[in-house]
Amino acid sequence: MLRNIPAELLLHIVQFLPSIRDKCQLMQTSVTRLDVSGCWNISETLIETLCRSLSHLNDLCLNGYRLHNHLPFQPTSSHATFEQLRDHVYQVRPSHDLSSMTMDLSKDSSYQLKIPFILLVKMISNLPYLESLSIQYQDISLNSNKRHRYDAAFSAFRNIQHLDISSCIISHIALHSLLNAVGSNLISLKMLNMDLDYLSCLTITQRCRRIKCLHVSCNNPSMIPMIRQVVSMLPNLEDFRLTRIRTGEIDSLIDFLKPDRLKRLDLSPKMNIYPRPPPSFMTFFQVNDQLNNEHNLLSNYATIEHDLLFSDRSLQHLSNCYQLVELRICFPIISHTALHSLFRSLPQLEIFELRQQKEQQHDFLTGLKFCRKLKELYLFSVTVSQERIIEWISNNCELGSTLKHAIISDSGFAMETNLAHFLSHMRVLRSLCVGPLMEPATTLKSLPLVNNDSMDLNNAHNVTLIRQKDKWCIQ
Repeated sequence: MLRNIPAELLLHIVQFLPSIRDKCQLMQTSVTRLDVSGCWNISETLIETLCRSLSHLNDLCLNGYRLHNHLPFQPTSSHATFEQLRDHVYQVRPSHDLSSMTMDLSKDSSYQLKIPFILLVKMISNLPYLESLSIQYQDISLNSNKRHRYDAAFSAFRNIQHLDISSCIISHIALHSLLNAVGSNLISLKMLNMDLDYLSCLTITQRCRRIKCLHVSCNNPSMIPMIRQVVSMLPNLEDFRLTRIRTGEIDSLIDFLKPDRLKRLDLSPKMNIYPRPPPSFMTFFQVNDQLNNEHNLLSNYATIEHDLLFSDRSLQHLSNCYQLVELRICFPIISHTALHSLFRSLPQLEIFELRQQKEQQHDFLTGLKFCRKLKELYLFSVTVSQERIIEWISNNCELGSTLKHAIISDSGFAMETNLAHFLSHMRVLRSLCVGPLMEPATTLKSLPLVNNDSMDLNNAHNVTLIRQKDKWCIQ
């Protein structure tokens, strides 16, 4: 039976059959998931026909853009760098007419799938089994911003259990109506890059008590107490992500995450991308920096990251979370000793991400060897010492038999000089993003590459390596 059919294949089949309706009716009993995210050049009529014919869909993805959360990592354009390989982390400023302020530079509004809200409601009304809906970057608004009209429209969403409206354009009135309509059934709610207000938080605590997964952003520091109240009122919360935190301590919020329930935690502060300014402006900009933020000049833009006021106190709380398998923290204010203790307490950890300001004086990875089930590792500006590499490839460390995907960016020269040795000991590693390489040609020629002869290795400073049997392919 056909399941989770790729959108490209489905549309290719549609194109070469004389009757779209007949083809869709033929498949309607087998296709349960449809993802046409980022398919900007297909007509609204075709999408509507597919959804009407595939009436057994229970998972529908109509995101405006193709997202980066797939493995192995493959940047969708030359603008995408390792730092941007995860959506909703950085915010583009200025927004250059994008529908959302939070996008990496690889997303172009000219190539966005746009589904009118009226059409979206009509499609969902014809999908009685739909349980999961992802509509990131869509415009969820009516010409008349009246509560009763939104109540009528969102009644079609009442069976949705997993909802992702991150980076959508939506008014507070519409958001309140949506949460009231779907709240009692929701298990997962993702609404990143949206302005929360008091009533939205109150609605979540009253109507969405079954939620296990909650992803929100905090553009206004005054909302942190309300978000803390929301977390405290969700007894089943297992997956929590909070982004865009400009200032304000969050240790007291972490205290409300239940150690016997928490499985995934993802925290990031306000992180902005700016077009690279002229040198004279950059000098002025650096002199007038008042927040002690890091200014990283990458290929064609600059980034500014605020500190995450997440301290050793939070690490101590997380050390009791014996079900925690994923932890992502960006620019925290923590000590290397507290992180070492956390690793020792979490042998079950499978995914770990750490982003730091440059020039850290301590080794923050001494305890990583205790994570005996680690499958994914993402390090940005985290120094990887020669001692750590030797430790990771030793027979006493499980990393070689568990690690499948990794990004090691701006980690120091030790990883580059030992790259071939490291790869030879990572027996199940499928993909590795590494860079910037100081001597790319010398480093990469030491690896067993599939396409070594056809590439200009001198300019391959940031590389994505994909394993193909016993060799590596540069993407």
